[in-house]
Amino acid sequence: MSLNVFAYRREHPESPPIFLDEEMAPPFNELAGPETARQLFWGSLALERRGLRLLPLLHQGEVWAEGAAELDVLESEARQILADLEAIRRETKSGPGVEYWIQNILEAIRVARRVTNAVGGVYIG
Repeated sequence: MSLNVFAYRREHPESPPIFLDEEMAPPFNELAGPETARQLFWGSLALERRGLRLLPLLHQGEVWAEGAAELDVLESEARQILADLEAIRRETKSGPGVEYWIQNILEAIRVARRVTNAVGGVYIG
């Protein structure tokens, strides 16, 4: 089993999310890591020590980032990981795939921001 990331739209707050069929630009896909990454990477102290609050929630469940403000937080956290990637990889003993997971999240954010006449969001879980 693996963690996936998808962009979606929501017509109004009470409506269910509609996952976007638009494919992410190559070489990106929906992979956000294997299930074991919940504890070993996303839920690691390395991320919490850096002040991340949204992505570490993957340790316990899913992440839903909806609307401009939450997408901004998600993007900021993803970019913060990229900025300190080598140190985080050493601390979490993670391989080179981590950068790819982060790039997939950033691509989903890009797709979600293109939503018009509704609210765009990103689901990771």
